[in-house]
Amino acid sequence: MICGRVVQKDDECFGTSGFLKPEHPLWSYSDAIMHSTCYMVWDRRSEFASLYSAAKRRWYASNPNCSLLLDTPNLFVVYWSLSPAVIIFLKQIAVAVSVELEDLNYWLLLPTADERFVQAELDRVRADLNLIGGKDHILEFLRSSGLADLSLTASPFPSAKSTSS
Repeated sequence: MICGRVVQKDDECFGTSGFLKPEHPLWSYSDAIMHSTCYMVWDRRSEFASLYSAAKRRWYASNPNCSLLLDTPNLFVVYWSLSPAVIIFLKQIAVAVSVELEDLNYWLLLPTADERFVQAELDRVRADLNLIGGKDHILEFLRSSGLADLSLTASPFPSAKSTSS
């Protein structure tokens, strides 16, 4: 906890999986949940987010079900073949937003997230989101790279889930 207050059931929260070793000075915040409002003003957030973003990028890079599609200073985008989905990892706040590939074009028109702090970051990185290019762009990349042979139909019902682990 950053603030020392107990996280309640209805609080907007942020959390990570365990990614730091016990000897790291920020270890107690790894594999922990905290209030998102406290996390966003935490004086160590930038350092923590950078460490977690790098750990998640390494994890995705080592996963055979993932393909890195885009990497900018603000975010990286991974194709997750098991869903299939696109995972947009927001580096500055260390949060992943998962969008089903069939919903991606609709979601890119108006990127949304349930949590206010995630939505604020999506709004801030809008120019980077435009680089994703949409479902057809991703499918063409995957096909030309020999990474996928997909025949998907678009859904009129966009869905996005943000996760921080």
